[in-house]
Amino acid sequence: MTPAPHLAARPRLSDFVRPRTLFAALDGAPTFVLPMFALVVAALVYTTVAGRIAFPMIAPAMLSQATVTESELRSSFQLMLVVGSSILPIVLTFLLGAVTWILLRLVGGSRPYSCITSLVAWSSLWITLGLLAKTALAWITRLPDPPLNLSFLSDDLSPGWHAIFALTNPFVILAVIWTVWGLREWGVVAWRRWIAGPLPWLAMTAAIGTLSAGGVRLTPSEPVDTSDYSTYDIEPITFRCPPQAKKQEGETIAKITSGVVQGMAEKLGFTARPITVVAFPDHSSLERATGEFLHVQVVGSIRGKSLLYVEMPGTSAAVPSTTGLREIMRWALIMELAPNQSDAPRWWVHGLAHARVYPPSPELESAYQSILARRGIPSYENVLDPQLFLTPDGPLLARALVDHLAFFYGIDAVEAIAKDLASGETFRDALYAHTRLTTSALEAGWQDHARTLLEIERESSGEAAAPEDTGASDRPRVVVEPIPPDEMPSEDGAPVPPGSGN
Repeated sequence: MTPAPHLAARPRLSDFVRPRTLFAALDGAPTFVLPMFALVVAALVYTTVAGRIAFPMIAPAMLSQATVTESELRSSFQLMLVVGSSILPIVLTFLLGAVTWILLRLVGGSRPYSCITSLVAWSSLWITLGLLAKTALAWITRLPDPPLNLSFLSDDLSPGWHAIFALTNPFVILAVIWTVWGLREWGVVAWRRWIAGPLPWLAMTAAIGTLSAGGVRLTPSEPVDTSDYSTYDIEPITFRCPPQAKKQEGETIAKITSGVVQGMAEKLGFTARPITVVAFPDHSSLERATGEFLHVQVVGSIRGKSLLYVEMPGTSAAVPSTTGLREIMRWALIMELAPNQSDAPRWWVHGLAHARVYPPSPELESAYQSILARRGIPSYENVLDPQLFLTPDGPLLARALVDHLAFFYGIDAVEAIAKDLASGETFRDALYAHTRLTTSALEAGWQDHARTLLEIERESSGEAAAPEDTGASDRPRVVVEPIPPDEMPSEDGAPVPPGSGN
């Protein structure tokens, strides 16, 4: 006998836009390979993009509990995402198919398990499209987990409300509709298809919403109201801070930051641009204002050509008051240097700014050695990665590379490169003119010095290396002199006016 026409056809991807043709084809030739493959690919794409965004946010906490370098940790993290994205969609599809088949049997319906699983797999193509939409949102917003449901309407949700809002995902709703539609085309009675079709999808979605609500928060809260902030203008800095901050504190921060910026501008021969610095009362407020999840030791975020968001010094146990003030100055210097250093790489600007506000010390040398121990020998490509500077390691590695140039080729060479860049010269040409180095040669020398530091650390048998062992105290100052001690905060953390002493 000749088989019925609908039994002879095999489902094709193009049939997805012709549901009745698709369901008829699945009835005669159940298959789930193609849609399951598409779902796995979409999951891999999303986790790759989201993982790159999320890793700098979670790396510090992971590294504090790990005994491996950051490169090894990153590799393990990426491997975990790849394995999970490859296996989890397949497992969930078969599980969803099995639950749907069991429910249908319990309510008196009967379809082969292969048909039900194929129907669920093809309905999951809507989930595939949802993952691609989520990937696009993550890329645009730089948030690893942007919502596709109505949960964005409220930030403070309990796990139960997360589960309810998860059901508003339009791609899940479309997957439910496709499953119920297919059961109807196969002759399943209305009340039976409305039990067996939606319930597995909705239960799984609610469960995922509940579980994700209990995880680590990777998105910020609502914006911060700054309408009542105090303002202090000391050219070129306009400093705004919360009303609970003391007037003397706000004026001192503005005065010190302005002096540092003007000093650098005079040294390199450019005109400082006006900058508005907005200081928020704590780290969580800074995160909400920036819309970013920031490492606890990252207390600044550039919001445009002339706007800088920072955390008020002395409000975080992780960042001492003196360090917080230095960080405000460092970020302000970065904003001034970046447009005046021609095509200089990011590390150059961050390194110069760091060297201006942090004098050489055994503590800095120890912190650098700790980075080398965790990350391994750095590469030039590492310090070109913008994501590196979302962690505390970025500025220190940049500083180490600038200090390497100053130590082996002299402060005059570093100053000359900076002045050439300010006059419009390219970085590679300026670097070669004053050091006869290419970037490859610079990388090789820096890596050799890093290996030497690691060897000294190992030879110390776990004891802290003395300053004379590493040369930290003998390294030349880059570009400008250290900030005078009487222009820094007092020991109790309160800033004092310049000239009044500590």
